[in-house]
Amino acid sequence: MIDGYITVISPIPDTPSDRAGIISGDQIIKIDGESAYKITQKDVFKKLRGPKGTRVVVTIARKGMEEPFNTTLIRDKIPIRSIASSFMIDDSIGYIKITRFASTTMDEFYESMNKLQQNGMTELLIDLRNNPGGLLDQA
Repeated sequence: MIDGYITVISPIPDTPSDRAGIISGDQIIKIDGESAYKITQKDVFKKLRGPKGTRVVVTIARKGMEEPFNTTLIRDKIPIRSIASSFMIDDSIGYIKITRFASTTMDEFYESMNKLQQNGMTELLIDLRNNPGGLLDQA
């Protein structure tokens, strides 16, 4: 949440938001026509989740665009990954949030690291908050 709105940090590849063209920095200001200002996490899940193949319309505010626009998300199964987000904090510091240690964690971590290094990362912040653990060899 930034300024009271759900703000996209990094859309997960090959998910409904990615397929709908949502990009980093986009703010979701409405969900199915209802304001998303200061919406709770519980309500976000209620409104965005639903049966596979059903639709939800989100209104997006994007920097550089004068007017918000609507885009339709077609609900689908979201793959559960170990890396929740990975992005550059500034020109040299990368950030990776690891939410669990599963069989794919190390591969996901190296993939994220490589992308960040290609973007100029020389320092890394690894976020393990609320990580309940998992496979020791992946940790």
